[in-house]
Amino acid sequence: MLKSLMLLSSLVTTTAFAQQTFGVSGRDGRDGRNGQNGEHGRSISINVDGTSQSYDISGSNGSDALDSGEDGEHAYDSRQPREAPYNLFGASGGNGGNAGMAGNGGNGGNVTLSLASDASIAKLKLITIRNKGGRAGLDGQVEGRGGHGCECQQPEWRVQFCTWRLTYTTPSNPQPLDAWRTETQPCYLDNRRQIIPPPPVPTDRWSDKIYAWQLSNQEEKRFTCTDGKQGSNGTRRTATNGSYGQIGVYVGDGTTQELNETALGGLINNTYAISGYVSERRAGLAALLNPASDVMDTFYFAKFHQLKVKFEWQPKATPQQQGAAELPVSATLDGHPSSPVISFSVPKKLTYKVTKTNDLTVVKFTHLLGSTDPKKINECARHHAKGSLVCEFSDQCRYEDGECIPR
Repeated sequence: MLKSLMLLSSLVTTTAFAQQTFGVSGRDGRDGRNGQNGEHGRSISINVDGTSQSYDISGSNGSDALDSGEDGEHAYDSRQPREAPYNLFGASGGNGGNAGMAGNGGNGGNVTLSLASDASIAKLKLITIRNKGGRAGLDGQVEGRGGHGCECQQPEWRVQFCTWRLTYTTPSNPQPLDAWRTETQPCYLDNRRQIIPPPPVPTDRWSDKIYAWQLSNQEEKRFTCTDGKQGSNGTRRTATNGSYGQIGVYVGDGTTQELNETALGGLINNTYAISGYVSERRAGLAALLNPASDVMDTFYFAKFHQLKVKFEWQPKATPQQQGAAELPVSATLDGHPSSPVISFSVPKKLTYKVTKTNDLTVVKFTHLLGSTDPKKINECARHHAKGSLVCEFSDQCRYEDGECIPR
């Protein structure tokens, strides 16, 4: 009997949550045709040599997209089944098509202007550049509307379910015996409202069993109908105008040289050339070029510089003796075009001073922090050593211009 009850519970639960869609969903509307994007202007390099030069490298315009989005179709064949033994959902309407999107305007080309020196800046008046972005085309004006879904004519109803138990008898035993099989179905399968048992009972040709269905339970279930979803409306997207190209003015020329990460031990008492462009963002380009130009007023101004740097070591103990020979040090140009400086990357455990004379920058390493040699610490505290020893711990010494002062 327990097995029969378990089967019954499973069948009723499955039937109660069954669902089905009625009607046919509407077709989605077609999108409007998009326009073509404009082409970007080509990038060029110009040698400013005093000759009159003119360039139009503007982006081209995007083409129009005048097509509207097509409306989505309504769902059809929307007749709702009456008193179905499951929940119903109406078919959805079709989505509206998107309005055609115009082509974006192309960007203007980038320009590199090369000058021999600051004195050549005045020659920019002989250069005419037009590198504005192209205009966006006209977008499609109307987006498609979504279609209607199938609507319910009967939002709620109830259905009687009957659970049948299969039993059998034998000529020798007329008392019905349980065959351990159940079937659950709507009680009324026609309009006569007569309780209809399941299909014919099985036959057993090899035994004398006689099968029959016995009604064991009746239960009423509630079902609902949900209207089909309205199709979503299409969207209307806006194309964008192209942008001005970037312009850079480069003064001077040469080979870029940087000091990549190099071991400290090989730098001491050596001089290196550091060169390259130092740049900044400036305004006022329109005033520098020919008045017929059409450009963005801000530009990159870069000037080539070469500086020299020399590395020195102040403590008496060499970097090799203090285990600092492999510490990496690097240098590159930084600052502004009118006042370049050398920027250093030095491990935090190295302290140093920087002095500059004309184009020569001197880096003097003063201390190596982080040692755990107690003899050096004690001697530092006892003799107030001035640059002759390495005084490592910040809680033992502080450093002022190479002087270790005990705390």
